[in-house]
Amino acid sequence: MNLTIKGNKKSDTNISGLVKQMGTLKCRLKVDITAGEILIENLDDSYVDKVIDCVDTAFDIMVLDLVPTEVKEEPPVVIPEIPQATPVTPNVTAEAIEFEKIQFSNDAVAEAVNKMMRTIYWAMYSSNANSSDICKFLISTTTEIAMKYNPKELIAFSVGDIVVCNYGHHLAGEISGGYVHSVVCDIGPTGMVYVLPITKFTEGITAEHYLTFNAEQDVKYFDWRYKGGTVLLDKGRSLRPERFHSVVGRVFPQFLEIIFEKLPAATSFNASDYQIE
Repeated sequence: MNLTIKGNKKSDTNISGLVKQMGTLKCRLKVDITAGEILIENLDDSYVDKVIDCVDTAFDIMVLDLVPTEVKEEPPVVIPEIPQATPVTPNVTAEAIEFEKIQFSNDAVAEAVNKMMRTIYWAMYSSNANSSDICKFLISTTTEIAMKYNPKELIAFSVGDIVVCNYGHHLAGEISGGYVHSVVCDIGPTGMVYVLPITKFTEGITAEHYLTFNAEQDVKYFDWRYKGGTVLLDKGRSLRPERFHSVVGRVFPQFLEIIFEKLPAATSFNASDYQIE
């Protein structure tokens, strides 16, 4: 697969050191320091997390785009000595799929992983799930485990900052993505942080609770390439700060005041609107 990463080079970055680290991962590396773009080609699936960690030591990652390698379909080769697996029919259930199971020393983990494998087989061969989507879900799951059991040092931030947030990969209509710009609106006493995600689109926005902004008038981005976007007032979430990668800008006080003024109407609902029996 190929992996494209965009970000800002850290002041103490040693490119030669990065190249040496990447060389051990048996992949091809292209670095454009001026554009802040790193292209990794012919990357083995099992090395994705290691590559991201290596790049993270040298660059402040802003955007990550994973493109799974397309596998060309070859004519089936019949080998009489090896029994062929029974083809999965479109109407087969996930429980009925047979595959070579993964072994773990912990039976509970083995059962959970094999259940996931069975679900992936079913989604791809019964529901025609896109392999790219499946890979994104798997990478998101891996990242969630890493954030919990191998946490990185928390970044410093405050209300009004624009942070790069790892939302993970979710369902249609939900905020998805490993690196999504978000406005910090509140820091709770328990450490939970309420954020509003930002989309880069500004044209044709008609939704009542979407608030477009201009990078020069409403916010201060530290990277001049970011010109503006739209704050999604109705898609705010309370998250742990472990999901924040870096601070990329700050909302001007007057625009933050507009956000706080419009936010209640976008998030509140009244029990009187519903008939409770």
